[in-house]
Amino acid sequence: MFWQLTLREIGVILAGEHERQIRERNERMSLAWHIAKLDRLKKMPPLKELLTVKKVRVKQTPEEIEAVTRSWLGSRSKKQGRGVNVSASPKAG
Repeated sequence: MFWQLTLREIGVILAGEHERQIRERNERMSLAWHIAKLDRLKKMPPLKELLTVKKVRVKQTPEEIEAVTRSWLGSRSKKQGRGVNVSASPKAG
């Protein structure tokens, strides 16, 4: 596999590996810092206060997506000084 890669591809792989190592080291340092900090507390906070809760994303209906897109396109065209028509259906001409 190594001989089938270009130098650019090898560089991208090595850069990605370096970033992964930095991220993992930062995670370990953060963990060590929190352990030391929690060890100094007189009263341990409840676990629920320490855990991050994953937010549940509400799925948008196609109509909601369309309304947001039209709003975004309308405000974008105003900023650029264009009179873009974002009507529901294109006019046959």
